[in-house]
Amino acid sequence: YTDDRPWFCHVSFPGPHEPWDAPKPYSDLYSPEDMPDPLPRTTDGAPDRPQGEYDKLLQNPIIQCSNAESKEIQANYCGSVTLIDDLIGSIIETIKKRGEWDNTIVLFTSDHGEMNGDHGFVHKRNFFRSAMNIPLIIRTPDRAKNGGSVNHSLVSLLDVGPTLAEFAGAELNYEQFGKSLCGNIANPERVHRDCILGEYACEHMLYDGTWKIALNRQGETYLLFDEANDPTEHKNLAAMPEHRQTDAALRERLLCAVMQNNRLAPSLLQLAPQSETETFHRCVAVE
Repeated sequence: YTDDRPWFCHVSFPGPHEPWDAPKPYSDLYSPEDMPDPLPRTTDGAPDRPQGEYDKLLQNPIIQCSNAESKEIQANYCGSVTLIDDLIGSIIETIKKRGEWDNTIVLFTSDHGEMNGDHGFVHKRNFFRSAMNIPLIIRTPDRAKNGGSVNHSLVSLLDVGPTLAEFAGAELNYEQFGKSLCGNIANPERVHRDCILGEYACEHMLYDGTWKIALNRQGETYLLFDEANDPTEHKNLAAMPEHRQTDAALRERLLCAVMQNNRLAPSLLQLAPQSETETFHRCVAVE
């Protein structure tokens, strides 16, 4: 690139990804014996809880994974991560040789995580932390000079676009639901979002940093985790009588959040139990 005008470079790597085939020497950098044990299977507090996509995973032998297999996968996965680190490093070195590093912003993230044997699974396609919790690193020249900072607020991939647009001095002229993170970079204590929404296979999830709830296609709660006291998501509290009030409050919060963030959300009315349709209409009125 030889133009004098500012440039934008989007670099996307397909790995780390199955079939976990990191090339040498990266495939030999890490030993399976040094990898941590995967997270154990999730247990149900109520055996008669509603069913969802997670239960289909339990019946699929193709994505089942033993502890020994998990450690082999993790070691190769780490090798692939190191390969990507080196490749990104070569890009940074090129920017430095061009004399542009002090005027360059870098945003590093991923599209999803990987189970790598956690809860007995490989791949993704679920609402567990291993698949959903991904890295986000933003490097700006100003923050780099000041030593950097960490913001523990909840962030969505939706926020990447508006963040880069604000950095570039651009304005988005279409409706979208991401929020720029530039203010959080300037103020690490600033709260960005109070919850995160997730959708997969017509199911919906809400995570607020303390609790996580997932509704199946019928609008029933089939996953409920107390993330503050159970960060490994070991015990599923869905359908347990002692958590009925928490379940109801999170369900209403999830359905309202979906209504406020998706113009197509009224179609979810057909999935909500009759007792919650009033909540839906109230959310529509607020919006």
